[in-house]
Amino acid sequence: MVKHDIYLLSNCDDKHVFFNYVVSKSVNFSDIKCGIPKLKDDNYKVWKERVLLHLGWMDIDYTIRKEKPLAITETNTLVAVDLYEKWDRYNRLSVTFIKTNIFVCIRGSIVQPL
Repeated sequence: MVKHDIYLLSNCDDKHVFFNYVVSKSVNFSDIKCGIPKLKDDNYKVWKERVLLHLGWMDIDYTIRKEKPLAITETNTLVAVDLYEKWDRYNRLSVTFIKTNIFVCIRGSIVQPL
């Protein structure tokens, strides 16, 4: 989704009024075309760079940047439970995204989190 906002700014002196137009454009990063090639034998480096870039753009790279928290137990605080659930959710999203960008014959070897 692209959004355009136009703001009208004015400056005045004794005889003139000047108007400046400022266009603000927000961009949905998923619309940026930086294609991810399907993973195969000879393109791992490019594939990995683009996957990491897209995961960052989509803000689902949390599991790459943070260690997996300890498993939830009955003695965990709410903060610890929330942290684990956040990590688990982003892990599932990341794995799903990665699986969509590799060939089917390789896909079966990736374990999908439950």
